[in-house]
Parts: sequence; C-alpha cells; structure tokens
Amino acid sequence: MTCPTCGKLLGHIVLDFEKNKMDICNDPALYNQRHELVSALITNMTNLRYCCKMRIMSYKDLSQDIIPLQK
Repeated sequence: MTCPTCGKLLGHIVLDFEKNKMDICNDPALYNQRHELVSALITNMTNLRYCCKMRIMSYKDLSQDIIPLQK
C-alpha cells in the first residue's frame, strides 16, 4: 500500500498500526483509555505526513469482510 498523495510506502506501517490497535482494543483493562491510546499511536508515528496518517487511519482490511475468521 502506498500513499497516493506523496507516494510513501505504507504497507508495513499499516500492519504495525493495526496490530497495536487490536492489542489496545482487545484489552479490557484499557477500555476507558482506548480512544486516547489509539490517537497516541498515530501522533507518535514519526516521519509521516498528514496525508499518510489519514490513509493509515482510514485503512480497512477488506479480506476480513470477505472471508471472516471462524471462531
């Protein structure tokens, strides 16, 4: 995945962000703080332009919608 505005490669950054976001959202001890922690994930990412941050925040993994995991 690349940012269509600046052309920066974002694939590895998106995967790290989604993993960290899932860790925060699935932890019941962090329920009240999860919005602040997820927004801190974005603000702590260095060397990213605002266009790249917007792409990362709006990323949707369509493979989970097409082929849902069996629980």
